[in-house]
Amino acid sequence: MEWLTTTISDVWSINMDRYEPASLGDTARAFGVLSSDNIQQRALRASREGQGPWGEGRARATNPEGSLLITASGVDIHILKAPRTGSRTPAWERDFKWTTKSYSRLNASARNTLIKGPVTSTAGQTALFETTPQSGNEASNTFSDVFLVWSGDETSGLTAGWLGIPVLGPSPWVAVSPPLWWDETGRSSIRSAPLPALPTDAANFDSLEEPKPTIRMKPLVSKEEQS
Repeated sequence: MEWLTTTISDVWSINMDRYEPASLGDTARAFGVLSSDNIQQRALRASREGQGPWGEGRARATNPEGSLLITASGVDIHILKAPRTGSRTPAWERDFKWTTKSYSRLNASARNTLIKGPVTSTAGQTALFETTPQSGNEASNTFSDVFLVWSGDETSGLTAGWLGIPVLGPSPWVAVSPPLWWDETGRSSIRSAPLPALPTDAANFDSLEEPKPTIRMKPLVSKEEQS
């Protein structure tokens, strides 16, 4: 789990450095999609190469329907970026729906519902933690599918993540854990590996003089010379 949380924070931080909505027309939606794809590709590569915690078959990463799935200790962990709401904390009851737009997430919720049994609404339910009998960590030992939900703030570059147990019914969740991590202001960026430094003699294109083009004139051949 530490590998994944570090990678999410790392990717978000790196992409923040090239996020230019004013000058380049970047959007928060495109930024989120790019970051999700980067996280997925890192996980798939690390899983194939058996790096670190991916070694010895302890965990495996796949991408059914284009979404990242990590299988470890008999539990399927689906990686899900929270919809953008203007806050790092997701709107748990409002912003998540398990539909046929993603059969992978819909089927995961259905499997958990079979384990849990019919889920009924709670009168006056306003906050998930106040009405949930299990924490996310406790519930993850029982259910077959867990969602790791993460979010990032485009302004500060800070991220956060939770474990949630998705189900079908009036509420999309039967349990959500306290934050697995919550970046603090002023926290230094996490990098999985330092970026390679440029050679000391690398060209600084901004300081180079504008090159002078070399133009060669083709001599004009008269008609007499052609004949």
